Amino acid sequence: MPPLFSSSLRTSSPMRSSSPMRGGFGAQYAQYAQYVQHGQHAQHNSAPAHQQQQQQQQLATSGVQVLVRVRPPLPRELMYDSGVEVRLPHDIKVYNDAQEFSGRYHHVFGEETPQADVYEKVRDCVPLALDGYNSTIFAYGQTGTGKTFTM
Repeated sequence: MPPLFSSSLRTSSPMRSSSPMRGGFGAQYAQYAQYVQHGQHAQHNSAPAHQQQQQQQQLATSGVQVLVRVRPPLPRELMYDSGVEVRLPHDIKVYNDAQEFSGRYHHVFGEETPQADVYEKVRDCVPLALDGYNSTIFAYGQTGTGKTFTM
């Protein structure tokens, strides 16, 4: 089963920058890391300062993060003894009569996870996008799996 919810973050120089970056991705990353280190966009985040810095450094060091949100099982899945076992915070196991799949992700949200908790995990993408950095939140999954609800 592919992830139902994923978050991707790519960094590049701000689009509003008055001076273009030279030197490719390495130089752009260095500028972004310095931007994060000095907390220039901390006004967008209501978390404590040490937590903001930790969150931003985590985002700066990982190019793509995959988060999974598991929906409640459908009646037919319960009837055929198939479903998803969530092992928070990073692992899931999808199973049915014939096969089993296990996966490890940056974060897994169980079926009881409120919308606010999902937002808290991806909220740092919003100020980065407003500050001119590339930032994408992408929902993927089969029809009826909750993509629109999650977004």
